Amino acid sequence: MRLGLTLAPKHNRPGRSDATGAFHLGTKRFRDVHGTPFEHFDNGTNDEEHNGPGQKKIRDRVFEIMRTHPGPPWDVFAYFGHGISNGLPSAGIYSSNIKALAELIRAKAKPGIVVLLYACLAGSPGGFAAKLQAALADKNARVYGHASAGRAFANADKTVHPPGHFVVAKSDALWRKWKQTINASDGNPKIDLWARFPFMSKEQLVAELNGLK
Repeated sequence: MRLGLTLAPKHNRPGRSDATGAFHLGTKRFRDVHGTPFEHFDNGTNDEEHNGPGQKKIRDRVFEIMRTHPGPPWDVFAYFGHGISNGLPSAGIYSSNIKALAELIRAKAKPGIVVLLYACLAGSPGGFAAKLQAALADKNARVYGHASAGRAFANADKTVHPPGHFVVAKSDALWRKWKQTINASDGNPKIDLWARFPFMSKEQLVAELNGLK
């Protein structure tokens, strides 16, 4: 079991099934793999794309969940939700809020905590994931994010900070197997490499990918 917290928005955006059809699947599958508890925070109608006044209420709810959740020590903190290069809009958290977010994680994190942002574009070069890792450098945190838009956890364009590289680069000989495996996890709970790879060494990941047909 990995101690920590996994978060996702409770409500779908108007006319969509993003929360119930993707983000909730991620939190529940992550719990099945690692035993990590999850919370679905109240995001209201979740129809604000930018950092408006309604998102402060959402952010405050998220921060209160983090503040009151059991710990330390946390092995992992994971977020499933919408992302942009400078923030996590489903949670109302942006680059200007990184200090507050990092302080909440730091208060409960064990050294080497893994922070997972299953969110579009949060892992872009110099983006939210990189900035959050810099704010948590004293905890030797590793922060993962997605460098492109994609469906929740089923996105192979995953970066890790530090050093800011792709987990598996498109130029890598194993890219095809990696992409096929991650993409195939959408709709197949038995394919869980997307949840396990952050806790594997590079050698372990390469060995597993080489063993895939």
